[in-house]
Amino acid sequence: MLKALNSLIAQDKMKLVFEHLRNLLMCTVLLAAGSYQLERPVGMLVGSSLQSSLGYGVVGIALILIVFSLLDGIYRLGKTRYSTILKLGLIIIYIVIAVRIVVVTATFRVY
Repeated sequence: MLKALNSLIAQDKMKLVFEHLRNLLMCTVLLAAGSYQLERPVGMLVGSSLQSSLGYGVVGIALILIVFSLLDGIYRLGKTRYSTILKLGLIIIYIVIAVRIVVVTATFRVY
């Protein structure tokens, strides 16, 4: 177990995991900011159509970035030298965990 962990650290695989996590969290913060702007308008543009357009724009950009991050992770998992069934299992687990991180982080803004 320690040998496998050391090889992951030596190959910078752990760095990639934390980079994907950081990217997902940043995208979720953008998603929360856009949805907050839509629910509780603040600033100089309150009541204008530009205010809601900006909110939808930020949400759209955040969703696009989340999809790009997921596609990058799926692509990197697909390049591994494991069997197809194991790759498929890893990709499914990755998608479930990534979506769960986004949902949990987005709900933090409610409290």
